[in-house]
Amino acid sequence: MSIKLIRVISMLFSILSDKLSRHNISVLSTEKTLDTLIKNKVSISRFGDGEFNLLLGNDMPFQSASPELRASLRRVLIDQDNNHRCLVAIPGSFVTVSHLTLKSKFFWIKYFAKFRNDLLPFLNNQYVYGYLQISRIYINRKDKLGATKNFDNWKEIFKNKHILLVEGSESKFGVGNDLFENTLSISRVICPSRQTFQVYEELLDYLSSVTSIDLILLALGPTVTVLSYDFSKISNIQIIDTGNMDLEYEWMKLGVTKPTKINHKYSIEVKNGTETVDIEDGVYESQIIKRIGVNGV
Repeated sequence: MSIKLIRVISMLFSILSDKLSRHNISVLSTEKTLDTLIKNKVSISRFGDGEFNLLLGNDMPFQSASPELRASLRRVLIDQDNNHRCLVAIPGSFVTVSHLTLKSKFFWIKYFAKFRNDLLPFLNNQYVYGYLQISRIYINRKDKLGATKNFDNWKEIFKNKHILLVEGSESKFGVGNDLFENTLSISRVICPSRQTFQVYEELLDYLSSVTSIDLILLALGPTVTVLSYDFSKISNIQIIDTGNMDLEYEWMKLGVTKPTKINHKYSIEVKNGTETVDIEDGVYESQIIKRIGVNGV
């Protein structure tokens, strides 16, 4: 990649991001966002390109932009000042892309150019947003070595906690790696991997009844952007949308530089990533305490 082209890319983003700068949109760094979760034990609701697309009425491959979901996403953005127990996060790449790989820079420059006028009315210049990509700390970052420290911060969040993990039926978050090695216990609620918003009310009702849990982790697509926010208003239990963090950790451990299929884990980012291989894991099965919207308990 020539220096000239890189300069052109930087200039394009500077022009586009100036619109946000003039609106004084503030986004914490990855490190400060994770530090806020650790020290203040707030919950987090994350808006990425998928959530914004749904908000604007564009379907995702695994989640339709229903009027109910769109209204709920809009409500979270409008209401954010009224819930100090939950940090709303947006892409830090709306502010800077200097830390991203070239491919990721292109994506966000194109996305911001296309949707910035649609998104700005939903953003609040009096609010300091968290950094969306706290879950994407490896594959799209130029500094691959820096991912280790950020994953250590994630492990600090998990340390000595009784954790309830809400995930899709094919996610298998933390299975086969050591993300949860220092937790006290892991329990799992299994939900559909597709059209999850259909079970939103049932899921919120169930979570409202849980006890003896220190931390709830959500790995379930755009539905949890709403779920984490709404749950944090009625409970003091910290609830965190972890996104694709588990896959990012797998990729870091493998040392790969592009999204790679993990046979037993669901992903829409890799070829055939939605076709998973069942594995026999007695520990994983024993951790499942509830199934909502899928066959089983």
